[in-house]
Amino acid sequence: MIDGRVQAAVNLHAVLRSLEDLVSLDPRAAEMVQGAHTRVTFRVPGIAPLSLTFTDGRASSGPRSGRAPAGHDDVTLAFASARHFNRVISGEGFPLPVRGFSRMAFLRKDLPLLSGRLEALLRPLDREMLSPEERRISWIMTAYIAFFSIAPVANLDERGRANAARMADGDISVEVVDGPGLTVRSRSARVEVVRGAPADPRARMVFDSVSTVGAILEGSLDTYAAIGDGRLAVSGYIPSLDNMNKLLSGVSYYLAA
Repeated sequence: MIDGRVQAAVNLHAVLRSLEDLVSLDPRAAEMVQGAHTRVTFRVPGIAPLSLTFTDGRASSGPRSGRAPAGHDDVTLAFASARHFNRVISGEGFPLPVRGFSRMAFLRKDLPLLSGRLEALLRPLDREMLSPEERRISWIMTAYIAFFSIAPVANLDERGRANAARMADGDISVEVVDGPGLTVRSRSARVEVVRGAPADPRARMVFDSVSTVGAILEGSLDTYAAIGDGRLAVSGYIPSLDNMNKLLSGVSYYLAA
Protein backbone atom coordinates (compact mmCIF):
# COMPACT_ATOMS: atom_id res chain seq x y z
CA MET A 1 0.00 0.00 0.00
CA ILE A 2 1.29 3.45 -0.91
CA ASP A 3 2.25 5.57 2.11
CA GLY A 4 1.13 9.11 1.32
CA ARG A 5 3.91 10.74 3.31
CA VAL A 6 6.58 8.70 1.52
CA GLN A 7 4.96 9.51 -1.82
CA ALA A 8 5.03 13.22 -0.97
CA ALA A 9 8.69 13.05 0.10
CA VAL A 10 9.62 11.31 -3.16
CA ASN A 11 7.67 13.89 -5.16
CA LEU A 12 9.34 16.75 -3.31
CA HIS A 13 12.93 15.64 -2.71
CA ALA A 14 13.44 13.53 -5.84
CA VAL A 15 11.05 14.67 -8.58
CA LEU A 16 10.78 18.42 -7.90
CA ARG A 17 14.40 18.56 -6.74
CA SER A 18 15.41 17.23 -10.15
CA LEU A 19 14.39 20.53 -11.77
CA GLU A 20 17.82 21.74 -10.63
CA ASP A 21 19.44 19.01 -12.74
CA LEU A 22 17.09 19.60 -15.66
CA VAL A 23 18.07 23.27 -15.90
CA SER A 24 21.75 22.32 -15.68
CA LEU A 25 21.56 19.63 -18.37
CA ASP A 26 18.96 20.85 -20.85
CA PRO A 27 19.43 24.13 -22.78
CA ARG A 28 15.69 24.38 -23.48
CA ALA A 29 14.90 24.18 -19.77
CA ALA A 30 17.57 26.76 -18.97
CA GLU A 31 16.06 29.10 -21.55
CA MET A 32 12.65 28.80 -19.87
CA VAL A 33 14.03 30.33 -16.66
CA GLN A 34 16.60 32.63 -18.27
CA GLY A 35 15.17 35.78 -16.76
CA ALA A 36 13.99 34.29 -13.48
CA HIS A 37 15.08 35.59 -10.09
CA THR A 38 12.86 33.56 -7.79
CA ARG A 39 13.10 31.28 -4.78
CA VAL A 40 10.18 28.91 -4.26
CA THR A 41 9.87 27.03 -0.97
CA PHE A 42 7.56 24.04 -0.60
CA ARG A 43 6.33 23.21 2.91
CA VAL A 44 4.57 19.89 3.51
CA PRO A 45 3.67 18.74 7.07
CA GLY A 46 5.95 15.98 8.33
CA ILE A 47 8.52 16.43 5.54
CA ALA A 48 11.64 18.60 5.42
CA PRO A 49 10.96 21.71 3.31
CA LEU A 50 12.65 22.21 -0.04
CA SER A 51 13.60 25.45 -1.77
CA LEU A 52 14.28 25.83 -5.49
CA THR A 53 16.17 28.98 -6.46
CA PHE A 54 16.23 30.15 -10.08
CA THR A 55 18.75 32.76 -11.20
CA ASP A 56 19.27 33.75 -14.85
CA GLY A 57 18.96 30.29 -16.35
CA ARG A 58 20.49 28.43 -13.42
CA ALA A 59 18.83 26.52 -10.59
CA SER A 60 19.77 25.19 -7.17
CA SER A 61 17.92 23.24 -4.50
CA GLY A 62 18.23 22.81 -0.76
CA PRO A 63 16.64 23.56 2.58
CA ARG A 64 15.33 27.10 2.98
CA SER A 65 17.97 29.13 4.75
CA GLY A 66 17.57 32.79 5.64
CA ARG A 67 16.61 35.43 3.15
CA ALA A 68 16.35 34.85 -0.56
CA PRO A 69 19.32 36.08 -2.62
CA ALA A 70 19.29 39.80 -3.33
CA GLY A 71 16.95 40.76 -6.14
CA HIS A 72 14.96 37.52 -5.95
CA ASP A 73 11.25 37.13 -5.36
CA ASP A 74 10.61 34.86 -2.37
CA VAL A 75 7.56 32.61 -2.65
CA THR A 76 6.44 30.03 -0.09
CA LEU A 77 3.81 27.42 -0.91
CA ALA A 78 2.21 25.55 1.99
CA PHE A 79 0.20 22.36 1.82
CA ALA A 80 -2.35 21.14 4.33
CA SER A 81 -1.09 17.56 4.26
CA ALA A 82 0.98 15.08 2.29
CA ARG A 83 -2.20 14.06 0.49
CA HIS A 84 -2.86 17.69 -0.48
CA PHE A 85 0.66 17.99 -1.90
CA ASN A 86 0.35 14.74 -3.86
CA ARG A 87 -2.95 15.92 -5.34
CA VAL A 88 -1.33 19.18 -6.45
CA ILE A 89 1.53 17.25 -8.07
CA SER A 90 -1.00 15.13 -9.96
CA GLY A 91 -2.84 18.27 -11.12
CA GLU A 92 -5.88 17.80 -8.90
CA GLY A 93 -5.47 20.61 -6.39
CA PHE A 94 -3.91 23.99 -5.66
CA PRO A 95 -1.22 25.03 -3.16
CA LEU A 96 -1.71 27.67 -0.50
CA PRO A 97 0.61 30.63 -1.16
CA VAL A 98 1.63 32.04 2.24
CA ARG A 99 4.50 34.26 1.12
CA GLY A 100 5.08 36.20 -2.07
CA PHE A 101 1.54 35.62 -3.33
CA SER A 102 1.69 38.96 -5.13
CA ARG A 103 4.59 37.58 -7.21
CA MET A 104 2.99 34.49 -8.72
CA ALA A 105 3.86 35.01 -12.39
CA PHE A 106 6.74 32.53 -12.16
CA LEU A 107 4.43 29.87 -10.72
CA ARG A 108 1.73 30.47 -13.31
CA LYS A 109 4.01 30.46 -16.35
CA ASP A 110 7.64 29.39 -15.92
CA LEU A 111 7.31 26.55 -13.42
CA PRO A 112 4.56 24.75 -15.41
CA LEU A 113 6.68 25.06 -18.58
CA LEU A 114 9.66 23.59 -16.73
CA SER A 115 7.57 20.74 -15.30
CA GLY A 116 6.18 20.05 -18.75
CA ARG A 117 9.69 19.82 -20.17
CA LEU A 118 10.63 17.35 -17.44
CA GLU A 119 7.58 15.24 -18.25
CA ALA A 120 8.38 15.32 -21.97
CA LEU A 121 11.88 13.98 -21.34
CA LEU A 122 10.96 11.38 -18.74
CA ARG A 123 7.77 10.06 -20.33
CA PRO A 124 7.87 10.81 -24.05
CA LEU A 125 5.08 9.44 -26.21
CA ASP A 126 7.82 7.89 -28.33
CA ARG A 127 11.40 7.81 -27.07
CA GLU A 128 12.61 7.58 -30.66
CA MET A 129 11.33 11.13 -31.16
CA LEU A 130 13.97 12.40 -28.73
CA SER A 131 17.30 13.49 -30.12
CA PRO A 132 20.40 11.54 -28.99
CA GLU A 133 21.26 14.31 -26.53
CA GLU A 134 17.69 14.40 -25.20
CA ARG A 135 17.79 10.64 -24.67
CA ARG A 136 21.03 11.05 -22.75
CA ILE A 137 19.46 13.75 -20.58
CA SER A 138 16.38 11.58 -20.08
CA TRP A 139 18.48 8.66 -18.81
CA ILE A 140 20.48 10.90 -16.47
CA MET A 141 17.29 12.49 -15.09
CA THR A 142 15.75 9.05 -14.60
CA ALA A 143 18.82 7.99 -12.62
CA TYR A 144 18.87 11.14 -10.48
CA ILE A 145 15.19 10.80 -9.59
CA ALA A 146 15.46 7.08 -8.81
CA PHE A 147 18.55 7.36 -6.62
CA PHE A 148 17.43 10.53 -4.81
CA SER A 149 14.18 8.67 -4.04
CA ILE A 150 16.17 6.13 -2.03
CA ALA A 151 16.46 8.43 1.00
CA PRO A 152 12.70 9.06 1.49
CA VAL A 153 11.94 5.37 1.03
CA ALA A 154 14.75 4.31 3.38
CA ASN A 155 13.85 6.81 6.10
CA LEU A 156 10.04 6.89 5.98
CA ASP A 157 8.68 3.70 4.42
CA GLU A 158 8.15 0.75 6.80
CA ARG A 159 9.89 -1.83 4.61
CA GLY A 160 12.44 0.74 3.55
CA ARG A 161 13.45 1.38 7.16
CA ALA A 162 13.95 -2.36 7.67
CA ASN A 163 16.29 -2.49 4.67
CA ALA A 164 18.11 0.66 5.77
CA ALA A 165 18.68 -0.86 9.21
CA ARG A 166 20.54 -3.73 7.56
CA MET A 167 22.90 -1.42 5.68
CA ALA A 168 26.34 -1.02 7.24
CA ASP A 169 27.48 2.52 7.96
CA GLY A 170 29.45 3.92 5.06
CA ASP A 171 29.20 5.33 1.57
CA ILE A 172 28.11 3.59 -1.61
CA SER A 173 29.47 5.14 -4.78
CA VAL A 174 27.13 5.07 -7.78
CA GLU A 175 29.07 6.07 -10.88
CA VAL A 176 28.59 6.27 -14.62
CA VAL A 177 31.68 6.13 -16.83
CA ASP A 178 32.05 9.62 -18.37
CA GLY A 179 28.87 10.62 -16.54
CA PRO A 180 27.52 11.70 -13.15
CA GLY A 181 28.33 10.21 -9.77
CA LEU A 182 26.25 9.98 -6.59
CA THR A 183 26.86 8.98 -2.99
CA VAL A 184 24.33 6.87 -1.07
CA ARG A 185 25.35 7.44 2.55
CA SER A 186 24.19 5.24 5.43
CA ARG A 187 24.64 6.34 9.04
CA SER A 188 22.88 4.67 11.98
CA ALA A 189 20.08 3.32 9.73
CA ARG A 190 19.49 6.76 8.19
CA VAL A 191 20.19 7.26 4.50
CA GLU A 192 20.96 10.38 2.49
CA VAL A 193 21.91 10.84 -1.14
CA VAL A 194 24.26 13.56 -2.38
CA ARG A 195 25.74 14.40 -5.75
CA GLY A 196 29.34 13.44 -6.41
CA ALA A 197 31.20 10.18 -5.82
CA PRO A 198 32.70 9.64 -2.33
CA ALA A 199 36.45 9.59 -1.73
CA ASP A 200 36.45 6.33 0.24
CA PRO A 201 33.36 4.25 -0.58
CA ARG A 202 32.56 1.04 1.21
CA ALA A 203 30.97 -0.32 -1.98
CA ARG A 204 30.80 0.74 -5.61
CA MET A 205 28.33 0.36 -8.45
CA VAL A 206 29.76 1.47 -11.81
CA PHE A 207 27.71 1.63 -15.01
CA ASP A 208 29.48 1.69 -18.36
CA SER A 209 27.11 4.32 -19.82
CA VAL A 210 24.03 6.40 -19.10
CA SER A 211 22.07 4.18 -21.51
CA THR A 212 22.82 1.16 -19.30
CA VAL A 213 21.53 3.03 -16.25
CA GLY A 214 18.37 4.00 -18.11
CA ALA A 215 17.75 0.48 -19.42
CA ILE A 216 18.12 -1.07 -15.95
CA LEU A 217 15.91 1.51 -14.25
CA GLU A 218 13.26 1.24 -16.99
CA GLY A 219 13.27 -2.55 -16.67
CA SER A 220 14.43 -3.37 -20.20
CA LEU A 221 17.80 -4.69 -18.97
CA ASP A 222 18.22 -7.20 -16.15
CA THR A 223 20.77 -6.21 -13.51
CA TYR A 224 22.40 -9.64 -13.41
CA ALA A 225 22.65 -9.73 -17.20
CA ALA A 226 24.39 -6.33 -17.10
CA ILE A 227 26.84 -7.64 -14.49
CA GLY A 228 27.42 -10.76 -16.57
CA ASP A 229 28.35 -8.89 -19.74
CA GLY A 230 30.36 -6.20 -17.98
CA ARG A 231 28.03 -3.26 -18.44
CA LEU A 232 27.61 -3.01 -14.66
CA ALA A 233 30.44 -3.61 -12.19
CA VAL A 234 29.93 -3.99 -8.43
CA SER A 235 32.59 -4.22 -5.75
CA GLY A 236 33.14 -3.78 -2.03
CA TYR A 237 30.68 -4.68 0.71
CA ILE A 238 28.03 -6.51 -1.29
CA PRO A 239 25.35 -6.78 1.49
CA SER A 240 24.97 -2.99 1.45
CA LEU A 241 24.54 -3.05 -2.33
CA ASP A 242 21.92 -5.79 -1.99
CA ASN A 243 19.93 -3.73 0.50
CA MET A 244 20.28 -0.61 -1.65
CA ASN A 245 18.84 -2.59 -4.56
CA LYS A 246 15.91 -3.60 -2.35
CA LEU A 247 15.37 0.09 -1.62
CA LEU A 248 15.39 0.78 -5.36
CA SER A 249 12.64 -1.82 -5.76
CA GLY A 250 10.59 0.18 -3.26
CA VAL A 251 11.41 3.36 -5.15
CA SER A 252 9.97 1.92 -8.36
CA TYR A 253 6.74 1.21 -6.46
CA TYR A 254 6.37 4.90 -5.53
CA LEU A 255 7.51 6.35 -8.84
CA ALA A 256 4.98 4.20 -10.68
CA ALA A 257 2.11 5.36 -8.44
